[in-house]
Amino acid sequence: MSDKKRILTPKARLLWAADLFTAKPNDSGKLMFSCTLVFDKEAQATPEFRALLEAYKDVRDETFKKTKNADPSDYRNPFQKADKKAAKYSGYEEGAIYLNVKTKFKPQVIGRRKEDLTEDECYSGCYVRATLEKPYYYENKGNKGFSFGLGNVQKIADGERLGGGASADDEFDAVDSGGSSGDDLDDLLA
Repeated sequence: MSDKKRILTPKARLLWAADLFTAKPNDSGKLMFSCTLVFDKEAQATPEFRALLEAYKDVRDETFKKTKNADPSDYRNPFQKADKKAAKYSGYEEGAIYLNVKTKFKPQVIGRRKEDLTEDECYSGCYVRATLEKPYYYENKGNKGFSFGLGNVQKIADGERLGGGASADDEFDAVDSGGSSGDDLDDLLA
């Protein structure tokens, strides 16, 4: 990877994929593109995940040097445990760690062969890797903490599609051009 300001993630489960393609306003009203990346225990054991942790630790330690009497528990950690969400929401699992990442610039979303993908092709539940901007410190509306900026996303594998709904193909049968089912139910409408 040529851009040294960005860090490549290991394989992650993608959640909130629609927000990669359509910006939504944040708490301040700014339009942002975003997603959630969920890292299972296997991904957490990779050098790429260690690089994310080290980058966060470096920025956190530098910030705390400048802030007297800083209590780390007063700052939001970008790495969140998925255990509580796993019981309520699809896509999170026990032992997983997730990151919510965002950017004001539309990320490029590509496939394994670097082809551009649509929202139908890169969906919540598939597996991706992403480039993330090095972590940064923020203070916003009384909240303070650390986050990573989103760069780009590459889909690397299919997964169970999440987000509810059903396939129209599963819900409907083919219909003849006549439109009648052949049942004699018209008498019920009298």
